[in-house]
Amino acid sequence: MDTYDPALLDFALRWSFYGGGDDYVFTEFGISPATFYQRVLVLVEKRFSTFLDTRSKEHLRRHCTEKLLSMEGQLMPLEHHLPSESQALCAGSMRECDVGEAS
Repeated sequence: MDTYDPALLDFALRWSFYGGGDDYVFTEFGISPATFYQRVLVLVEKRFSTFLDTRSKEHLRRHCTEKLLSMEGQLMPLEHHLPSESQALCAGSMRECDVGEAS
């Protein structure tokens, strides 16, 4: 495990209680906030199953999904970028769930 992935998770968890820290994502990691939240979702759902406790995973899954949903207009269809567990969080939404960066 390299230090980049745990740094993404740590940043996401720390800043999730303060609005997400979107203004600092690019300077810290060199990626857009949309890409950041997509990567964190993938890490939460596919890797480090013992790195985070269940409560933290659920918190990050919900936080990242909400952040991505709030980025309407600059995002692509949900099924292209969200792992299946996060897609389920959007299932009841009145609007179409979109995530990913515009191409």
